[in-house]
Amino acid sequence: MDISSILGQCMYFGVSFSRIGVDFRAELVPIFLRAITKYLNVSLKKATKQFETNMENFTLINKEISQPFKRHNAEQSEEQVNVPPESLLDFNPLAIYCNGLLNIFNELRVCSPVAIVQPFIIALEASLESVSKSILTFYRSEQAAHGVKEKENFLKMCSAFSYELIPYIQHCINLIFPANIKIVHSIESITTLNTKKILEPVEHLL
Repeated sequence: MDISSILGQCMYFGVSFSRIGVDFRAELVPIFLRAITKYLNVSLKKATKQFETNMENFTLINKEISQPFKRHNAEQSEEQVNVPPESLLDFNPLAIYCNGLLNIFNELRVCSPVAIVQPFIIALEASLESVSKSILTFYRSEQAAHGVKEKENFLKMCSAFSYELIPYIQHCINLIFPANIKIVHSIESITTLNTKKILEPVEHLL
């Protein structure tokens, strides 16, 4: 049973008790906020750790890149934007990491209280920064063995992460917390990822 189902049942139970003057629903709010935040943090750490593990076994040597790189742009159709970038399929660690984040977003989409926005975005940025650092670590450990083709493929991987995955993640966040909610609660700046900070470890490689 997911968090939203449990929350719904507890709130229904609280409504029933309110008929006899014992409405405890307000007391449940901080409990569920802590539970949701903890669940999201654990899930993000799991996705990050999985990426780091996958990078340890990843190689660009003799790898053929099948998908052409396409920088994310505002002119893409809504259908194109909603689909994960195909270029990630050539870089297994990035594809698995993206899939892990999508699973988290699907859970959050069902139950996304505004109160958890800031801690979630902070944790998500920390996860993306760890991914960026892992890519830099991979570069430092493998660059001596890379030829011209491998260096070109590595640049494509960095570009896929920087110019496709991160904008796609930002798009998903915007779908979960739509513009009308942002305006009402003044959280638009909070839901915007700090791309410069995330890409700082690999900025000199792009």
